[in-house]
Amino acid sequence: MFRCVPFAVPEYDRAFDDLFFDVVNDLARGRSGLLSAIPQAPPRRSGASSRIRDRQGLDVDMPVQSVEFGMSVDVEAVRSGDPAAFALAIDRASDDLAEQLVALVIKTMETVTTATGNVTSTSGKFDFEALYSALEQLEWSLTDDGELSLPSIVVHPDDAEALAKLPPPTGEQQQRMDALKARKLEELLARRRTRRLS
Repeated sequence: MFRCVPFAVPEYDRAFDDLFFDVVNDLARGRSGLLSAIPQAPPRRSGASSRIRDRQGLDVDMPVQSVEFGMSVDVEAVRSGDPAAFALAIDRASDDLAEQLVALVIKTMETVTTATGNVTSTSGKFDFEALYSALEQLEWSLTDDGELSLPSIVVHPDDAEALAKLPPPTGEQQQRMDALKARKLEELLARRRTRRLS
């Protein structure tokens, strides 16, 4: 928690803390493509953990984890009211927060995807067959309008580079991908109809 208010007014103190957190958090999310793609929920202060079920139906605990960041400003910069020094300190704090949040997201995703079986190995190569195999194994979803929603794929930066360099699919590869999408859509629609009947 950051304290620099020269008078003891708890409401001002809390308002400054909230403003400071919002600024650092927004900067952290803005500097990370991964964080900015995740919808932001209000911060929780409860100690309740989350729980998921693995493919065998066993519970996997997801304990609450805290993320902290700090900030320091030279006392002379504070005395002289140097906004550049303050902005630089906020920038460093947001960089620290972004690094910790990304590491937490990746760790959580690894736990969830391993437990639910949504992990596939490319065995060191990334081509159409590896991408197709991954998409075939992963869980897909439907939008509220009943449209097929492709799964998000998280890959190592090296694999992301290889993925970006993949040539466009051949006619046969595109037919296979279209058939996979049609099959996944039919499976999901059938599941949705079954849930509505029960």
